[in-house]
Amino acid sequence: SRGGARAGARAQAAAGALVNDCETFGHMLRDVFAAMSDMAEDGAVDADPRACLDAALNDLGETGMMIRYQGDAPRLALPSRALEALMRRVVVEATALGASMPRMIGVVAGATLRLSVHEENAPTAVLRDTPFEGPDGLNLWTARAIAARHGGTLFVPEDGTAVLEIVLPISARHLSQPDPVAPRRR
Repeated sequence: SRGGARAGARAQAAAGALVNDCETFGHMLRDVFAAMSDMAEDGAVDADPRACLDAALNDLGETGMMIRYQGDAPRLALPSRALEALMRRVVVEATALGASMPRMIGVVAGATLRLSVHEENAPTAVLRDTPFEGPDGLNLWTARAIAARHGGTLFVPEDGTAVLEIVLPISARHLSQPDPVAPRRR
């Protein structure tokens, strides 16, 4: 009968949609648990931002967009595993934005390192609207939580000068050591 065939087709479509929703929900749960794990990273506080970005890029392999690091790179007052997790989230976000040639610029400002992520072609307006909300905001929300847990911040500049800004404390050990290239005064 035609009615039975249509009902069977609707039931099959509904079952397919349910399976798809379950898979989507499963992916979201996996992402949330991975985010929780990333935020809990601990260890010795002496992270090298260049090395952590390289490790994040290696972890992601072909799925991550290459980000070049330029500028200052003092040791930071957070564990390397935590900074790698933060960097991994930033790389994933740059990839999701469709960045073509992103770069991260490090500038020392007092006892902090300001990491600015720049991209000529990224739709920064998309980030400024709701950067930390919804399933698409989980990467930035996690990166911001990692930074905050270790005394830093992550934000989307309203002036559009960068895609993202991350400010992290420099390791006290690094601050107490004289700069090896700075001339000595007599």
